[in-house]
Amino acid sequence: MGPYGLGGGTAARYFPTMSDPVYQPPYKPVTATPLDRPDPARVGVTRMTPCFEHFCAVCGRDGGFGFGCDFMRVEPGLWACSEHRDEVEGRWKQGEVGKPSLPAQGSPPFRAG
Repeated sequence: MGPYGLGGGTAARYFPTMSDPVYQPPYKPVTATPLDRPDPARVGVTRMTPCFEHFCAVCGRDGGFGFGCDFMRVEPGLWACSEHRDEVEGRWKQGEVGKPSLPAQGSPPFRAG
């Protein structure tokens, strides 16, 4: 008996299909702009799948500082780059929260403000 329980030494290859529960669509970035550059199309976007992405609520760069995030309640909060951290924290303290955005790839992303 061959590998994977198949006879004749034939190795089985598993290729998930879109109807398969383990299928993950290929990753598609929000835009082609590098993460360290401002991009108006990414301003305030937060996506949960296929990977966790969060962009600055002011300029659209990769946001490393999150305010008001609670993933157990699916609240994305506001995210900021280092340059806009104080401004976004001030907006969050004034009551601004992340809101649902455009749907994408199996899980809704969120857009701040």
